[in-house]
Amino acid sequence: MTLGEHAHFCVDKNHSPIEIIELLNNSENGFREWLSTPFSCQFNQVLSTAIEKKYLDIIEVLLDGRRCVTSSYTENCFVNSKKKISELTKELVALEVDSEFEKPVLDDIKAIEDIINEERKNEERKNEVHLTIGSKKENLNITKDGIHRGDK
Repeated sequence: MTLGEHAHFCVDKNHSPIEIIELLNNSENGFREWLSTPFSCQFNQVLSTAIEKKYLDIIEVLLDGRRCVTSSYTENCFVNSKKKISELTKELVALEVDSEFEKPVLDDIKAIEDIINEERKNEERKNEVHLTIGSKKENLNITKDGIHRGDK
C-alpha cells in the first residue's frame, strides 16, 4: 500500500472483495482502525498524483470507490489533493476577480483551454504506438487519430 500505485483501488473481475469488505465492516476486529493510517496516506498520494497528471479515469475510480478508513481519517485522504486543486484553479480565480471589474477576454479563456488540451494531448501521445514495417519509408504510425504511413 505504500508504493503509490492505484491498482489495489480497482475491482478485479476475477476476485470478489467480499471478505475484505466483511473485515472492514466488523467493528470488533479493529481492522478498519489498523488500516486507516496506511490507507489514508496511500489514497492521498495516489489521488494527488492523479490530479496533478490529470488522469481523469483514476480520479473517478478513487472518488467512486470505497475508502477503507474510519471517519476520523477521511480528511487525511484529501490533504494533498486540495493543494493540487488549489494550484490548478489559481488562474481561473484570477480571471474571476478580474471579471468583476472588466469583461473577460475570450482569448484569455481560450489560452487556458489550450494549455489544458495540450497537456491532455501530450499525455495521450505517451501511449501512441509506432510500428515499423520493412524500411524506414514503410513507417506505420497507429494513434488515436488513425493509421498514417510515413513520418506523419
